[in-house]
Amino acid sequence: MFKKIFEYAGPYKKNMYVATVVVLVSVLMGVLPFVLAYQVIAPLVMGESIEASFIILRVVLVLACLVLQALFYGWGLNLSHKAAYDTLLRLRTALQKRFEKLPLGVIQDKGTGTVKKLFVDDVDSLEVLLAHSMPEGIANLMIPIAVYVAMFFVDWKLALLSLASIPISLIAMMTMYSVGMKKMGPYYMAGQKMNNTIIEYINGME
Repeated sequence: MFKKIFEYAGPYKKNMYVATVVVLVSVLMGVLPFVLAYQVIAPLVMGESIEASFIILRVVLVLACLVLQALFYGWGLNLSHKAAYDTLLRLRTALQKRFEKLPLGVIQDKGTGTVKKLFVDDVDSLEVLLAHSMPEGIANLMIPIAVYVAMFFVDWKLALLSLASIPISLIAMMTMYSVGMKKMGPYYMAGQKMNNTIIEYINGME
């Protein structure tokens, strides 16, 4: 699906890739404060003494990480949204050109509501996929993988125990997906019928 949509991204693919990397850096900045906090808490739990300068440095680094996280996150979303809306523009232009080649009778058979849903609702639904799901999804996927790898170096038993939750969540997601897909067809048909009816009703009022 991404590959098909990316055909309409054209020169804006680069912005999407850069946005993904920038958001990934933002997520890393959000993880580092926990590592810095561990460096302070671990010696205290073990009864070791630490200098005030050691704590102050970690506090400053935590604040710096939080600021950088916000800056990188905003920058990444800015890039991804620009790329997303430019892609949607190119997609709507391509749809327009295809509809211009269709006979008028075919368009009338589809109904005004169906055409409106295709150009407005369906295309708009891709915005979340392009502007959020891709950059944030990839970044949020990489961090758990890195954490699991790190856990195997710390305690492989705890890492295996943590991995046990993955099959359970996958089974739940697959069950939800299989049930939902059976209802998607009637859902979209009802949406098209509703759009056609509403627009025809409004046209009749005019």
